[in-house]
Amino acid sequence: MFLKFHGATKEVGRSCVELAFSSNPSSAQNISYAGNKTRFLLDCGIKLTANSLEYPTKIENPQEINAIFVSHAHLDHTGYLPHLIHEGFNAPIYCTETTKETTRMLLEDAHKIEAAEHRHPGYETRDIEEVMQLTRPVNYRQEITAGNARCMFYDAGHIPGSSSILLNIAGKKILYTGDIKLEETRLIKGADTNYKENPDILIIESTYGSREHDSRAETEKKFLEQTNKTLNNGGSVIIPVFAVGRAQEILLLLSKEAKELNAPVYFEGMSKRVTQSYLARPSGLKSAEELRQAMKKVHFLKDEKDRANAVERQGVFISTAGMLSGGPVLNYIKHLGRDRKNSILLTGYQGEGTNGRSLINKGFVTIDNKIMDVKSKVFQYDFSAHAGASELKSLIQKTKPRITIINHGDFEEAESLADYARQFCKVYVPELDEEINVE
Repeated sequence: MFLKFHGATKEVGRSCVELAFSSNPSSAQNISYAGNKTRFLLDCGIKLTANSLEYPTKIENPQEINAIFVSHAHLDHTGYLPHLIHEGFNAPIYCTETTKETTRMLLEDAHKIEAAEHRHPGYETRDIEEVMQLTRPVNYRQEITAGNARCMFYDAGHIPGSSSILLNIAGKKILYTGDIKLEETRLIKGADTNYKENPDILIIESTYGSREHDSRAETEKKFLEQTNKTLNNGGSVIIPVFAVGRAQEILLLLSKEAKELNAPVYFEGMSKRVTQSYLARPSGLKSAEELRQAMKKVHFLKDEKDRANAVERQGVFISTAGMLSGGPVLNYIKHLGRDRKNSILLTGYQGEGTNGRSLINKGFVTIDNKIMDVKSKVFQYDFSAHAGASELKSLIQKTKPRITIINHGDFEEAESLADYARQFCKVYVPELDEEINVE
């Protein structure tokens, strides 16, 4: 059995793990062996940077892949799916129903943005529709069979619909955590780690492999204090969010304090659509009713005219994208970012090479290919949907794998978690395109 890492190696982004298993293992020399074998992909994403997209390394003969297992809808785990369709892939894609519907929205939005910026995305809208037609929704803890593998999805606690995936192939058990969070949030419960079987091989994310999160309650308190402070000083608040998960959590938090805010809260676009989709499939939410009530307390902006009118007045603007990689949030920064009374409250991880990282480290962003110095106050709050280091370590201890493979983390994070895991098992921290023989 071979694993090949087409992305997310000592980086966050373009998650894509290829698994190849031959019915005649003694004949197989590497993953490209053309004999009687099964090939799977675990996720198939892209990496967003400030000025470009990075794709998984070349996936040979995609028409020979037997299935893709998708952990969740974020584009760094799903964004390459329509490309692969365009290249000939034509097999089942397995994920939860919520992931399927959220993936549709994110892929359609990404295609729309590419077209608006006069960049050819490398696939057509019909390829997105083909992704949907090939997708087979599964329930948590429902055992399915794909080729010669048995598979079960478990709630990963990352965003609604997110999954960790346990594969059993010829008696070898592989657990792919995807993005995972053990602690519950206002929006969803923490991960289900009561796996049916302990894995022989654990492929674990390491976004926070060396770091702990601050107390969620303390983070929320500081976030609300700064929101109120800015408003009381006559400023407006820009809150960049990820449309999937983060937008809804911030909405729930501000809804709790809505009577205390002396300015309207604005909510728009993709975040609204995703929220409505979650409410239509509420089983993954902690409280659909609380989210429904929160939606009644905000003002919805429909277009550029609405935004232009809104920024003339004081307000709280919840807008995408969370890493400032595009979307309407850049319009708010363009109009409000030069006023020192205003605040920009970042709500999560800012990847290397993104506008968000540039804003934190250098005080500027790139908008319409022009550098803009930002004078507004900038704060970053850890509303992460990823497990902290102690949670990741506890998962390694609990599952007791024979082999642990560290992915989806920048170099320092991945190496730190690897150092810990080496006291319990054999550990790999793969390089890009590296093949690992796990026989």
